Amino acid sequence: MSLRYNKNYTFYSLGIGPRIIALMGPVGVGKTTTRKYLVLSLRKRGIKAMESNIRLNHAFAYLFLLTVTKILRCKGSEPISTLGRYNPRIFVRLFPLWKYLMTLSLVIMYLIRVYFPYRILKRTIVTEDYLPVTVCDLIWVATWFGIPLKGLLKELSVILRLFMKLPIKIVYLKASHETLVKRWLIRESFERDKSYISDNFAYIRFHEACANALLKSLSLNNDIIMLNTDNIQVSKIVKVIICNLVGN
Repeated sequence: MSLRYNKNYTFYSLGIGPRIIALMGPVGVGKTTTRKYLVLSLRKRGIKAMESNIRLNHAFAYLFLLTVTKILRCKGSEPISTLGRYNPRIFVRLFPLWKYLMTLSLVIMYLIRVYFPYRILKRTIVTEDYLPVTVCDLIWVATWFGIPLKGLLKELSVILRLFMKLPIKIVYLKASHETLVKRWLIRESFERDKSYISDNFAYIRFHEACANALLKSLSLNNDIIMLNTDNIQVSKIVKVIICNLVGN
């Protein structure tokens, strides 16, 4: 792929309007850093870009479980992971209410962080993970707690319908398993706590497999940019992404 790049190009000069750019890939691949520098690079070129993040357990769902962990005096920085270690039966009992609050919160966050900025403010949204990975996380949580997936069909349907509402460009970041494990281990304890279980490596393997499955299922309907982040500077990754978005 050629890395020649004309800094005077913009989405708008090429007739390309605001869009959703979703950075996907397994945990530890470098999505957060890439998102930050991609937004800065787009802004320098006169593009109205903003960062966003759609994941699992937002707003009402998060506060609900956080309150439960406080009442039970469980120690931990992430409610789902905390309940998984201290009292998984409580989470299973609360799951019907939690999944309703999760879906409601997700729709609200989607409107605030993605839909309205895109439709009304005409912003280009650079989001980390986005809705397909929310599906991935939801399946992971349900599977680990032994909750049948058939009870999530409505919630999964809502999430995927939201995903299909807006045009999207997927940037799929890859890295070797060794690199992913190394990056995961140097994370802060709060980030490791988001694994929802005590086996962080199982979480990494799950996300690798899930991301690959998502990539295959989405490839027929969405353009996908695939990049390997092993030993590559973020600035180079960002240039490649922009070249793909606006042309060489």
